[in-house]
Amino acid sequence: MKMSILKSSLLLLAIFATAIFTSCEKDEDDRTAEDLKKEIAGIWDVTSFKVGGSEYMNTIVEAASIEYKTFTGTQGDFIQTIKYFDEDTTETNRGKYAVLDGSSIKMTDDGESYTLKVTLNGDNLQLEGQQDGKPLQIKAKRRDPNGAGTVKTKLVGTWDFSSLKIGGQEYINTSVEKGSLRFDAYTGAEGNFQQKLKFKDETLEEVTEGKYKVLDNNRVEMTAKGETHIFRVAFNGNEVQLEGAQDGLSLVIKAGKRN
Repeated sequence: MKMSILKSSLLLLAIFATAIFTSCEKDEDDRTAEDLKKEIAGIWDVTSFKVGGSEYMNTIVEAASIEYKTFTGTQGDFIQTIKYFDEDTTETNRGKYAVLDGSSIKMTDDGESYTLKVTLNGDNLQLEGQQDGKPLQIKAKRRDPNGAGTVKTKLVGTWDFSSLKIGGQEYINTSVEKGSLRFDAYTGAEGNFQQKLKFKDETLEEVTEGKYKVLDNNRVEMTAKGETHIFRVAFNGNEVQLEGAQDGLSLVIKAGKRN
């Protein structure tokens, strides 16, 4: 399949496939159209994008999001963005959406309209539907626009790797003896980072230096050696997890903060 055809299909899938948001806060029968207007508004960062059971996030798609703007009159604007690994720029799609009732919306883009089923589960979003006979599943997390400052503060310091998985394969204590990431405090609009890896078959550590930017409460952009990658970041006490991709394979780093 040619990349251009696949990208076109993915863009349409992300926007127009039948959607389901599951809710434990409020039953579908209890949610009104006004409730849904308030709850759906915001930016949702995609964490998983599966078509026909195949995962496209961190393989073909580097980052994606859907933003539902607050209603103005009888409808609202939506914006969808997709960043592919083989492209430098981010694709943006814009359209209108209308809330039909407490469990469905209609999205219109480029003259075509689609009615979507909707439910909600707090800050976690799941979209499920069909496109050309294939099942679609999108998972996303609500973005906190005010959370970037907290992430900047938490990241600063040195983090020692406890796990380094690429494509599901563990490298710490196999081919990699140890690894670490050091994030320096911001100077201006970005900060410096340094990564160290000590491979078991080499005497010296491999050192990589670059720049990082905190995009929001769960994403950081890292640039080194002319390449830029976006990672999802999650904290659990003095532990951090970074999820992204390397050479089309999923990349997951778990690390503990050094005292």
